[in-house]
Amino acid sequence: VNTAHGLASARLLASSPAWLQLWGSLDGAARAQCDRRQLTPQNLANLAWSFATARHGVAPLFEIIAAQSRPQLADFSPQGLSNLVWAYA
Repeated sequence: VNTAHGLASARLLASSPAWLQLWGSLDGAARAQCDRRQLTPQNLANLAWSFATARHGVAPLFEIIAAQSRPQLADFSPQGLSNLVWAYA
């Protein structure tokens, strides 16, 4: 989560061929992390924001994030909820 967030914040986007492979690897790592444990609302919001910002919208990852977010919606901060909704827009 932190690596994806840092890269997206630095605007190292998946639309650049140099960074596309790295974002693909991060997608796999993020899915594995989601499968291993329940992520916090902040982690889910940051992950969704990062991949949307990087323009690396991977449907299976976003489906996993949505499934894990639904039962925790009441626990999201206003900023986290805003970032999550923005990522899906």
